[in-house]
Amino acid sequence: MAALAGYVILNYASVDGLIARGNIARYERTGHLDTGYLGSLGYEAVPYVAAMQRRRPDLAELSVAAETYRTRLQEEKPRWMEWNLARWRAERALELIKSEEREE
Repeated sequence: MAALAGYVILNYASVDGLIARGNIARYERTGHLDTGYLGSLGYEAVPYVAAMQRRRPDLAELSVAAETYRTRLQEEKPRWMEWNLARWRAERALELIKSEEREE
């Protein structure tokens, strides 16, 4: 039962989002941001990257991570039955960043 409960929790806990949030919190404490790793996480991390990029548009490292996600989204064209909530949220978050950049 414990293994099953652990499996369910990990599947619904948005692990990549938690990692991204921790990576960004570490940046705020230390000034070090691992954008290579941040850009390699799953789409659950994108809303955290997007929120940080809105707060700190001067950080070129975040632009690199966001562009990595944009490239992945363009290269991975899923079929209709492969719809994914995390991917959809990532697309919306990146579109919002792009529209804000155009407005400036």
